[in-house]
Amino acid sequence: MKKQQLIFIFLSIFISVSSFAQVLISDKEDKEVLNSNSSAILQLNSSEKGFLMPRMTNSKREAIKAPAPGLQVYVTDFNDGKGAALFFNGKKWIVLTQQVTLPDPPTDVEATFTGERSENSEVKVTFRAPENNGGSTITKYEITSYSSGGKEILRTVNSTGDEDYTETFAKDLINNFYNFRVKAKNIMGYSISSESSNIVPNPIVGSPVYGGRVFYILNSKDPGYIEGKTRGLICANRDHKSGSEEKWKWSPIIEGGFPEVTKTKSEMGWCRINTTEIIKKLGEVDKRYAAYQATLYKHHDDDDFQGWYLPSHHELKKIHDKLYSNYSMNFSIENYWSSSERGKTHASFYDLNNGKVATKTKSDKIRVRPVRFF
Repeated sequence: MKKQQLIFIFLSIFISVSSFAQVLISDKEDKEVLNSNSSAILQLNSSEKGFLMPRMTNSKREAIKAPAPGLQVYVTDFNDGKGAALFFNGKKWIVLTQQVTLPDPPTDVEATFTGERSENSEVKVTFRAPENNGGSTITKYEITSYSSGGKEILRTVNSTGDEDYTETFAKDLINNFYNFRVKAKNIMGYSISSESSNIVPNPIVGSPVYGGRVFYILNSKDPGYIEGKTRGLICANRDHKSGSEEKWKWSPIIEGGFPEVTKTKSEMGWCRINTTEIIKKLGEVDKRYAAYQATLYKHHDDDDFQGWYLPSHHELKKIHDKLYSNYSMNFSIENYWSSSERGKTHASFYDLNNGKVATKTKSDKIRVRPVRFF
């Protein structure tokens, strides 16, 4: 029977635990270094050795599910194999040794097609590389199409280092309307999606598009109008809900009263400005109010389509006139908040069932039907 010899190497590691659960680890028997710092729950002392954090490849880091804020790892193949320490700040991974973040999204995404509409039309999607690559070379672009039938990742394109890109796709323009978004990828991962392209073919009022239906085409007097471009507003297919909650206050009570926003308007095209001003005034401490909730709307659980807003008074009227009686869009017979304020304590709402507008106290809870631009 072979003898097994176990060799233990003692490095004179001393561990001190105080009544406050402070832990000190040192490789020196020295009274001075054995005095733990009261602000640290764990302290390592050594003049000859370092701290070795968990090491892994970048693909293993990307596979970590729900990383905790403050999580740190060393990525061995990061930065062309040079390695780097990464830190998760609660929203995204950042590099501790250099300023590398997710890239900005691509810009100027446009869709065009030539010839007659067909079930196999050639659609060209053009876009521009992001101005900020996050401190790391862009390696890929991901192009996604959106239609009333849902979203589809069409293609992943390797970066060529160029500024401008054009990709061509075959799309059914007889039965669908499409818009496109693009993400950029660097060593840290994918950016958020770009702003949406225009819709092809040009929609009209009532056209079914991703997440809803068109209810208005912008004209030169409207905010967001671009000369030579078909732009407009889309009404969501359903009311915004969060869990069991489906009705919302216009404003929470803050410091004993309702803050007055003052900068909202009733006109067409003001949903974005109104919503932004309301959130700026009411803040994000208590998010259970109509304008903030409208921005959280998701067409699907995995939807990353941002840019939903609380409609203005005239926008709700237009929804009533163009969509309410003509299309099945899950409208309630109850009232809907607008983003148009009416003094310090009231805001306007719209009764879509009867086509009437009135005002309610901001603390009343009623429904929210989000809208967005295209």
